[in-house]
Amino acid sequence: MIIKDFPMPISVNRAYRSVRTGEHSKMVKTDKYKEYIDLVNGYQLVNFQLLKGFSEMAKVWVDAGNTLSFERIFLFHKKKICRKDGRSKKLDVSNRIKCVDDCICDLLGIDDKYIEYGTELKMITSDENQERVYIGIKPYEEMDLRSTLGYRMLINMQSEESV
Repeated sequence: MIIKDFPMPISVNRAYRSVRTGEHSKMVKTDKYKEYIDLVNGYQLVNFQLLKGFSEMAKVWVDAGNTLSFERIFLFHKKKICRKDGRSKKLDVSNRIKCVDDCICDLLGIDDKYIEYGTELKMITSDENQERVYIGIKPYEEMDLRSTLGYRMLINMQSEESV
């Protein structure tokens, strides 16, 4: 299954903050993370039927004893990735994975403990309004690179550029 156009998450560094309660402290969601969850809830409303079908499929896979493979493609505007001189900026995609995985698993009604294997790819878009995430989910198995969503998107993008 492929979840398309998922809202770009905030960094996990901005998603939680520590709150002291007596002798202990605990992590709580920030207002920025709550705003992101509101975006995800809007996404769920628009894509309800599709997500319902995906949820049923994911539960069948997990109930059958499978773990899951998540392949995440983050599309960032080129200004966030590249400096004017063409060198790469520091943009840590791994800090965004937790928010994506938590929200996707909540939408699908599965525990994120079933994510056995995950990959992430950072790609560039020239349109600031097109920042988003694509998530491919399937039962985990030994994978051939050619079967990955990232590989297929790269091939499609290359064929579109050559036309």
